[in-house]
Amino acid sequence: MKKIRPLLIVLSLLILGACQAQPGQGAHPKEKEKRMDISQDKILADLKTADAKDNPYKKEDYTAYSVKVVKKMDQDQKISIFIWVWCQDYSFSQGIFKAESGYFMPMKLVYGAQDGKLQEIIQPRDGSEYAPSILEMTGGDKKLAEKLMESFNLGEDYNRLMENLAQDAKAKGLEKFSHKLDQVPGYEKDVVYIKDGPRHIPGTVDIVKKDDYDQAKARLGKENWTYCPSICYHEKTGLALESIFDSFES
Repeated sequence: MKKIRPLLIVLSLLILGACQAQPGQGAHPKEKEKRMDISQDKILADLKTADAKDNPYKKEDYTAYSVKVVKKMDQDQKISIFIWVWCQDYSFSQGIFKAESGYFMPMKLVYGAQDGKLQEIIQPRDGSEYAPSILEMTGGDKKLAEKLMESFNLGEDYNRLMENLAQDAKAKGLEKFSHKLDQVPGYEKDVVYIKDGPRHIPGTVDIVKKDDYDQAKARLGKENWTYCPSICYHEKTGLALESIFDSFES
C-alpha cells in the first residue's frame, strides 16, 4: 500500500488539472481594457464645441485654430492631453480678413480613457499666477511645464492658423478669399513688398502702399510710434489680413 499512495496522488493531480477550464472551454482570460485614441481632429472639434458654449453670442464670421499636442498621459481611468492652442476670430470684407477676438495659451484636456469623452479643460490663471498654474496643471512636472510655455512657434502656429481659417471659410461657402500676391484688393499696384524684419512672420509678405510707406518713414524720430496700414499676406493659402507695419529702417 505504501507503494500505491504516491501513484494515487499523481493521478488525483492529473484529474484535477483535466477538470479545470481550458481556454475556449467555459472561462476566458480577462480581456485588456481598450483605451481611446484621442486624435487631433477630435481635440479640435471638442475645443470648438467648448468655445461655442462659452461664447453663445459670438458675432465674428470665421474662427481659426492652431493646436499643437505637446504630450499625452494615461492617468488611471483618464487620458490627459497637454496642448498649446491659438484661437482667433475673423471678420471678412472686400477680400480682406480682419482679426477680432482670440486667445493663445497652453491647456490640459482630460478625457475618459474608455469612452473618449472630454471631461475637463484646465487653463492657466492670469498675471503672476500664470507660470505657477501651469506647473500645477502638469502635476509639478517642471520639464513639461517649461515645454508647454516654450512650445509656441510663430511661423508654425501662424501657418496652421491660416490653413484652418481657409478651411473654415471654404466650409462656410465664402468665395474669392484667396488671392495672388499682386492681386490683393486695394494693393494691386504702387506697393512695397517686405519679407523680413524684427517682427516679420515666416511664410508671409507684408504689403504696404508706397505712399503710406514713404510718409511714415519720413515721420521717423518725430513721434513715439511710427506705423502705417498694411496687409499681412500668407503665401501658402493666399489669404490677406488687415495689419499694420512698423518695422522701418532708420
